[in-house]
Amino acid sequence: MSASTSTPNTDLRLLTFSHVLRYLRDLNLEETLEAFELEAPSLFDDYRNHYYGSLPEKPLHAVIEEHLQYEAKDKGTHVLEDKKTDLILDAKPSGYFPKSCTSTFDSIHHANVLFVSGHLLPADTFSSDTLSTAPMRVLASSSTDRTVRISSFPDGRVLTILSYSSSPILNVAFHPLIPTLAGSVAMDGTLSVVDVSTGDVVQQWKEHLKYAVRCGFSPDGQWLVSASYDKTVRIYKCDPSSTQPAAEETVPDVVTGDPDLDALETKAPPPPHPTYTFAHTKTFRGAVEAITFLRPTDTHSYPTLVVATRDDHYLHYIGLTDIPPAPAPEETAAELHDSDPFPHLLYNLNSGDDIWVSFTAMDLSPHPSGTHILVHTDSKVGRLIIVRARAAGPVKSLYGVSVDGFGTYRCTWSPNGDYVYAIGDGVSTGDASTGGEVGVWEVRSGKLVARLQGHEGVVKAVGVVPSGEGEQAKGDVVVTCSFDRTIKVWEWVDGK
Repeated sequence: MSASTSTPNTDLRLLTFSHVLRYLRDLNLEETLEAFELEAPSLFDDYRNHYYGSLPEKPLHAVIEEHLQYEAKDKGTHVLEDKKTDLILDAKPSGYFPKSCTSTFDSIHHANVLFVSGHLLPADTFSSDTLSTAPMRVLASSSTDRTVRISSFPDGRVLTILSYSSSPILNVAFHPLIPTLAGSVAMDGTLSVVDVSTGDVVQQWKEHLKYAVRCGFSPDGQWLVSASYDKTVRIYKCDPSSTQPAAEETVPDVVTGDPDLDALETKAPPPPHPTYTFAHTKTFRGAVEAITFLRPTDTHSYPTLVVATRDDHYLHYIGLTDIPPAPAPEETAAELHDSDPFPHLLYNLNSGDDIWVSFTAMDLSPHPSGTHILVHTDSKVGRLIIVRARAAGPVKSLYGVSVDGFGTYRCTWSPNGDYVYAIGDGVSTGDASTGGEVGVWEVRSGKLVARLQGHEGVVKAVGVVPSGEGEQAKGDVVVTCSFDRTIKVWEWVDGK
């Protein structure tokens, strides 16, 4: 029986005490604990003798949060609709999740690795001689060596080194429709758009005044966004004229010099790279930590940018449209921040409309269906929350990894939505010498089912490598990188 489960035989006095004890220990309030024991020695003795000496699985504020959610569950106007939306979180998990390190790449970079993600590129991206037409799986990584490297997967062979930045690159995001086009942001505030097949810099801006930490393209590729510790996001719009295809040309298919032998073939030139023009800046009261995007829906005909910042208990939803739209019916419960062409709505991350800023949302990852957003926080109790897209308050909380407030906290969903992966600071002691870790949660039960431990330094990124054509792997293939200068691959291994 869990220590946090109340039954008719539970001593509620000791149950309450156990939650307070865990709360104080989670905050490392050792002097307070010593004073507490001096004033209430009999309570400590009773706890040790009759309560198994175990702390509750859920922290105190998780119990309070669940109580607030229970009280509020019948007060909403969209209760049935919300419950229907949340059913997707109850999908039966596959039972297969990464739990073993199957590869370690220590020669892709020879410096601290800052970012890694899996990606699919056309088979002929780096060689026109290939006979395969299936997309190839690659890893895109960046490092303090100021390069972005594209490596083949699963062997980790470096295919190309992109050296276009004078500053370390913190984030790389690929265009949703043009797989060889990538955006990146760097410590010097630069936003770049690069063709990874040639290494050419298509466009570049240096407008941010501090670290630029995130970038991304909207799901339709029409918008490019960068985010910075200068408390701003900058929004760029695709120029429609830049994507008009060039005229076809007739060229010899085989050039022999004999006009009777040379076959003529009409070929279309490669599609032009889209170009983006600056459209808008949004300024926040705290440094921007994370951004993500939501696809258009029946009630939102445009993509939505979601922003998380320091010193704020809201998620900011910004409509990517330069035509002011009418608010959707469900937006009446949110605070309308302004009425410019990029509508800005705020949704509270706390339960019960609490306005206390007790944590920062450090990373955002949308559910594959777009119905929910996973939020990694810097709460010292190691808390992730799942919220409904365009709605206030958490639906579910996940606990289990340790957080000291100084790490890089990143998270992502399994492509099927049955598991989530998130970076923690290491084992529960918080000892930096143990390196970081990645927690694996089963969404349906909310249980931490695995800890991916093995890095000897801070873990900086976690991602899922997309499946290649004909791949039959059990579960997801997860990739991580670290300040130990390595990139690691994690998979389900039978018998382990």
